[in-house]
Amino acid sequence: MKPSYRPQRLRMQWHITDRCNLRCAHCYQENFRDPGFGMADWLPILEQFRAFLGGTPQRIPGHITVTGGEPFAHAEFPALLERFAALRGEFTFAILCNGTLIDPAMARLLAAWAPRYVQVSIDGTPATHDALRGKGQHTRAELLASTAWQQCRDALERCMKPPALSLS
Repeated sequence: MKPSYRPQRLRMQWHITDRCNLRCAHCYQENFRDPGFGMADWLPILEQFRAFLGGTPQRIPGHITVTGGEPFAHAEFPALLERFAALRGEFTFAILCNGTLIDPAMARLLAAWAPRYVQVSIDGTPATHDALRGKGQHTRAELLASTAWQQCRDALERCMKPPALSLS
């Protein structure tokens, strides 16, 4: 009898840094400033994941979810995302973050790199969220959501416009 279960994706959740710009009440992190690893350390791990995917029966696609601390607090994180985007035919990727370090310029880069999703932690009502993550953090998260929504709308509008047609 053949096994009936076949995973749709092989998933890796990758905690790339302990760095974080917030000090949330529920966080288990102890050291928020540890320089941790960087691209020189990350690339061999990425290559091992790619090799593992290539060796699976029927080449099951992969997915990497990046988290931390706060992944955007690491200076080399954008370079890692750019690498993921270049390899998007091999695996998808997503980001778990607090959202406070995504400015409009980073939102544009994220739109270009096209992660499968960016998950921003929201811990309930504004009062509850701010009690856990710090005063004003709910407002910052709402602003991020608004900025991200606008980026998505702009991208959709660009895709939906028909190409210019010239007849001669």
